[in-house]
Amino acid sequence: VRVAILAYWLVLTIGAIALIGRVRTRMPLIIVRKLYHFLAVLLFIPAMLVEKQLMRIAFAGALSLFLALEYVRMAGADPLARLLVEFLARYTDARDAGPLITTHIYLLLGCALPVLFTPSSAPWVDSTSSPSAVLPPMAGILALGVGDSMASYVGTRFGRTRWPGTAKTAEGTAAAVAAILVGACVLCRASAALAPAEPVSALSAGVIARILAATVSTCVLEAVTEQIDNLFLPLHFFCMLRVALGGPQ
Repeated sequence: VRVAILAYWLVLTIGAIALIGRVRTRMPLIIVRKLYHFLAVLLFIPAMLVEKQLMRIAFAGALSLFLALEYVRMAGADPLARLLVEFLARYTDARDAGPLITTHIYLLLGCALPVLFTPSSAPWVDSTSSPSAVLPPMAGILALGVGDSMASYVGTRFGRTRWPGTAKTAEGTAAAVAAILVGACVLCRASAALAPAEPVSALSAGVIARILAATVSTCVLEAVTEQIDNLFLPLHFFCMLRVALGGPQ
């Protein structure tokens, strides 16, 4: 299984980077950047469902690699530094105006922290499909890969009603809430289907309401915060899910 996951990551990453490079001039930069958020969903969710321990190792390795590459870029160690500068320049905006380019590192870290904050020694980590076990480790992937991407797309294409003092729209926020809620329900069903010893049952209205409350608070925060959302939102959503759903039984 682990070899298959590694091969899947390699093929998908190469293919996605090539595809995004071809379409980047045909759409707004903000949408192009969110394609990498969606890539995170495709990369991480399958492995999270079947091999959480591998994801912990992979996140640690990927973060180390990103930091090393940023050091190479900052040090100007050609020819690799030049290639990195040329590649990253295609996707940077005002948020990367300083000497460090960190948004991609924060994206990876935002997806990784909820996984790393979930104790690997807990007996329920790989043995239960209850929402309180499945969703908190997925908080970063859901908040950034699903919610933030959908908010940007819908807000850019269809947004009309802006939140006070920001360029973000209520339509984008509503789309993010709906996308995260649907994604959470799908993840719970998929996790239950992969756990043959446990019956596949519908989520109760109470559980859905608690997930919705955590989702709404996170999406509204995304719309009004000036913090680094790639890092801050996953932590907030993780904590809200923990509070709302409690610990696995």
